Amino acid sequence: TAGALPGEVADLSGEQVAEAAAFLAHTARRRQPGHAAIAIQSIAGNVDGRRRMRIAIVNDDMPFLVDSVANAVAARQLTIHRLLHPVVCVDRDEDGELERVEGLCSDKARRESMMYLELDRADARGRQELAADLRRVLGDVRLAVRDWEALQARMRADARDVAKTDSEGAALLNWFADGAMTLLGYQVEKPYEAPSEALGIFSIPGAPTDEGGCLGAMHYLEQGGEVPLVAKAERRATVHRRVPLDLVVVPLRKDGKVIGIGVHAGLWTSEALRVPPEEVPVLRARLKDLDKDFGFDPKGHSGKALRHAVASLPRDLVIAIDYEELRDLVMMAMSLADRPRPALLQVRSILKGQLFTFVWLPREELSTARRLAIGRLLENEVGREITSWSVELGDADLALIRYTQYIDEEAPLPDAEALDAAVVEMVRGWSPAVEAELIAQAGAPRATRLALTYI
Repeated sequence: TAGALPGEVADLSGEQVAEAAAFLAHTARRRQPGHAAIAIQSIAGNVDGRRRMRIAIVNDDMPFLVDSVANAVAARQLTIHRLLHPVVCVDRDEDGELERVEGLCSDKARRESMMYLELDRADARGRQELAADLRRVLGDVRLAVRDWEALQARMRADARDVAKTDSEGAALLNWFADGAMTLLGYQVEKPYEAPSEALGIFSIPGAPTDEGGCLGAMHYLEQGGEVPLVAKAERRATVHRRVPLDLVVVPLRKDGKVIGIGVHAGLWTSEALRVPPEEVPVLRARLKDLDKDFGFDPKGHSGKALRHAVASLPRDLVIAIDYEELRDLVMMAMSLADRPRPALLQVRSILKGQLFTFVWLPREELSTARRLAIGRLLENEVGREITSWSVELGDADLALIRYTQYIDEEAPLPDAEALDAAVVEMVRGWSPAVEAELIAQAGAPRATRLALTYI
């Protein structure tokens, strides 16, 4: 308990600490390098009227363990009540039997992560499924960490190739490789062939692929599309954050023809998502194009307003849509900065297979019920489920909710004006909506009297 956060073990008796230590030690007693030891056990009694269980995870020490495990547990709708994570040095015999434990040492090869969690109790089937989830997650973490340097080298090699024709695209790849992206996987995809040269999470046999996505990306790149192509994957990351993977796609050419694609998978780091737009390769070039398009002086009021609008938008998406979509999005953000109000705008991904809906609401109107209601509205209109969503609060008057839906490439956009009107009505509430309808039916003077009397 020496490294526990304040209050994490304050409510544990000496007997409970000894019991937890014995459970963790029993799990750690035998383990081979490269494999995780996992145990799940119900805890006798209950806390606050609820039964709990505990998990012990013993693994080679490596990055991303705690957040990846916590996300896997959260995905099962289980609340973590306690999480302890001592890292110790151990000696094991050739069979993996534990011989000695000591505090943290300088020999990284001897370091082991020993994680102890207490959480809501699940039934027997739920415990089995959670254990399987944790093994998959820890396997993904191991592969990503194992191939980290190879993933960086592969991205830098692609940057050198891209630099021959596009210095800004090459700068983006180098920026990602230098730490702006948590690199998790890479593979080569060619039409009608199994993926090859797999690294990281893609090196798991049977990992899902998207044949249609490969062909669509090849066609886009063959037609002179921007390199690299940045996109959102349908597959969620299991390492670090449980969000859709970011894909960075480069063309593979032979005799000047695109014969396949190299697909890098990872996650923008939280620091990269906060970097000023002027420091993000490709995005900074788009800023210059927007200045030129609108005729703004970058140092003038309008130019600064433009930069503020771009900075208020999620970097990982504004770089994954084409210029015209970005222009519409920025114009909306600038308009809302001057005149805050509820609003909705939809844009499509570069390859047209994803629909991103941006909804701005007054901060005081944001609630789980409101977010879910807007999500149902979009699902009913588009006919596809919401696959992911996020909320950006910032310090302005408006909160931004972003929804993602997968749609057919040829499908037309929904009626955005009707959706926008529906969101405005939803936020406006019952009384103003009734008064507006009364005005339309009976005229303003009479409507005002009726509203004062009955609403």
